[in-house]
Amino acid sequence: MYNKVFLLGRLGKDPETFYTQQGSKVVKFNFATTEYYNQKEQTEWHNIVVFGKIADSCAQYLQKGSLVFIEGKLHTRKWQDNQGNNRYTTEIIAQSVKFLTPKNQTGTNEPEDSQEDDAPF
Repeated sequence: MYNKVFLLGRLGKDPETFYTQQGSKVVKFNFATTEYYNQKEQTEWHNIVVFGKIADSCAQYLQKGSLVFIEGKLHTRKWQDNQGNNRYTTEIIAQSVKFLTPKNQTGTNEPEDSQEDDAPF
């Protein structure tokens, strides 16, 4: 069995940083991919989650509009809303993030590539 996702697109807003109960950094952001069919544009939004060292790089260098290539896997998370109803969220756990936005567009010295193999899933 195989669970692998490759995406090329742009961040819809600045990344958000969270911490696990154990104190590990988690970075989340929404991410748009756009396809064209018969001269019509179709945009899909994805929830991206990044852990560990790669999360540090993403928090430091990414911002709304950044162009990135993501390699990861799909993960569905179950949670309960305020009324106690079960809800499900499908996210992409990023294992590699390649920063593609030119330096002159962000004003930062972005690393070219960030990879990590120790996501907690």
